[in-house]
Amino acid sequence: MARTQRSPVTAGSVVLLHGLGRTGASMSSLAGFLHAAGMETVVINYPSRGDHLKALADGVAAEIAERARSDSPLSFVTHSMGGIVLRQMVADGLVRVHRAVMLAPPNHGSEVVNVLRHVPSVTSLMGPAFLQLAAGTDGSSAWINGLPMADFEVGVIAGRRWTPFFSPLLPAAGDGKVTISATHVEGMAGHRVVNTGHTWIMRDRHVQAQTLSFLQNGRFLQLDGADREPG
Repeated sequence: MARTQRSPVTAGSVVLLHGLGRTGASMSSLAGFLHAAGMETVVINYPSRGDHLKALADGVAAEIAERARSDSPLSFVTHSMGGIVLRQMVADGLVRVHRAVMLAPPNHGSEVVNVLRHVPSVTSLMGPAFLQLAAGTDGSSAWINGLPMADFEVGVIAGRRWTPFFSPLLPAAGDGKVTISATHVEGMAGHRVVNTGHTWIMRDRHVQAQTLSFLQNGRFLQLDGADREPG
């Protein structure tokens, strides 16, 4: 069962979902930024290391339904695995989405998981959903690729900062945990790349401005070259 802050979910609310091994506190800076811009924000905590992704999605959706004051579509901002939880909820028909911004989502998995899943202490610590984030198409890695394309208005923001611990495990440029290419999802309405890492991408001022723009207008800001996808 998801554990959450108890503010109601109303028409026009923006629901924020954190990533694996994090809590809602990690989204507080972004939630505060959006609230200051006039948006009603709801940050949901869920036990990201406690179950498989389908069960996590069921728990988050149940919490949203319990607190809902309207059946209108909602907007979402997700970090990392939170984006996969959202996609699972949509695939199961549990939520309707107006707009969504996914920050550093492993939409095609992460090669970091492919390496660390062979370390028993890591898999024990990170939980069953961690294993579902593996990249590739073999039997143990194909789960994430079975999710349907995004049939809602979604923008994706990826990071491209090298980090000494996990970047060497990635086959291409990324944020230290997820490659830029792996953040793409079929059906997305926009994609941006910023010079930041995976863990704190939601605190980056450019990311916050881009998130607000997409939630308000369905498109990202056109800024300088540093805020656009290379190539």
